[in-house]
Amino acid sequence: MSTLIEFTHEFSQGVWKLYISDKSKRLIEYVDEDPFYVLSEVFSDQWNFITEELRDWLIIGLSSDNTVYDDWGERLTLVVFHDHLAFLIEALIIIYVRNLEDVDKKEKIPPYKIHLLSDKQRTNPKQIIEHFFEQFPTTYIMRELDDWFTASLTYPGHWRDNVVSPYHAQRVNEKVLCLIKTAERLLRP
Repeated sequence: MSTLIEFTHEFSQGVWKLYISDKSKRLIEYVDEDPFYVLSEVFSDQWNFITEELRDWLIIGLSSDNTVYDDWGERLTLVVFHDHLAFLIEALIIIYVRNLEDVDKKEKIPPYKIHLLSDKQRTNPKQIIEHFFEQFPTTYIMRELDDWFTASLTYPGHWRDNVVSPYHAQRVNEKVLCLIKTAERLLRP
């Protein structure tokens, strides 16, 4: 099959294919082969992602000029989804820390107190993941995250302390997508 563009000798078809094949993988592409690598990358910087960034992203989404959240039912659904998502993320933190084998890595983990999950829920975080996907089908999750992200792009106000720009909102959305796909993967044998 020929391309629509003719390449010059400086940038040949072979060079073009090399650039295509060398494109770096995105974090979400590692979910199936190594879900714990994805968790380590998402949780590597800080734990405030679960509380502060996610909360600020919610406020931005609800405060947006985007009409997707004009209806109170849609707004309430986003808040409920956010709350369940925070539980899911705490469950993933527990699973991640329990599966760390390297003592040095465990010592370098920033302090984070699990505060949303009960003692009973902490003992079986996989149940939290199962419950999340029972409550929210994957199709709904993807649509809600897309709406939430789009709403954050049309936010007219001053950016929050923990989500400071549309780019930052995109990074939060990316982390959430990685965590959801990782949670899905962890449910599979």
